[in-house]
Amino acid sequence: MFRSNRQTFVPALLTWLALGSVAVAQEQAESAAGVEASAEGEAPVDAASIAEAEQADDTDTRSPAKNGLFLEGLGPGILYSLNYERLVIDELAVRLGFSYWSVTASATSSAGSAEASASFFTVPMTVTYVGLRGLEVGGGMTLMHASGAGSTVGASASGSGFAPLGTLLVGYRLHPVGSAGFQFRVGGMAMMGEGLSLSADNPGGFGVLPWLYLSAGAGF
Repeated sequence: MFRSNRQTFVPALLTWLALGSVAVAQEQAESAAGVEASAEGEAPVDAASIAEAEQADDTDTRSPAKNGLFLEGLGPGILYSLNYERLVIDELAVRLGFSYWSVTASATSSAGSAEASASFFTVPMTVTYVGLRGLEVGGGMTLMHASGAGSTVGASASGSGFAPLGTLLVGYRLHPVGSAGFQFRVGGMAMMGEGLSLSADNPGGFGVLPWLYLSAGAGF
């Protein structure tokens, strides 16, 4: 009885093992097919992710040029100025410049001759908001130092002084984006301080002087 059962059990065990191997092989094949199908289904997602990353990189390269060097006529430098500008963030620019000029005059008469000279040194500093689609709005201060001397027959005199001037400006800006390029600015401004009074009764009083500015240079 035991031998007969053993003879029956061994073939059944072998058959069960064979069926189990077939089932495992089918599961592995189905799993591999599922991985391939999943990879095929995710391919467009990966392509879209790559496109988005490329677009993000392109957006980053299209940010405004961070630095600028320009020559400005009139403006906070009063007569002219050479300037360096830095965008501390994409929409806020800080500018530092300088200018120097001097003038002389002379006159001769039967009584003798007279000469006079004056020199000016200015340091314009401004902070400008540039995130208005071509417009800019800002303000700051101009530090001005002036000195002068005059002489005539038997007499001479000289003097110097320092004065801070407040500035406000609004204008149009062409600013390079994404790479180095041409920078252009034009607009109106106001200068405020002592000695800018247009009143003949008080020429040394506090006043506001309307002014213009025009600049050209390079952003990089």
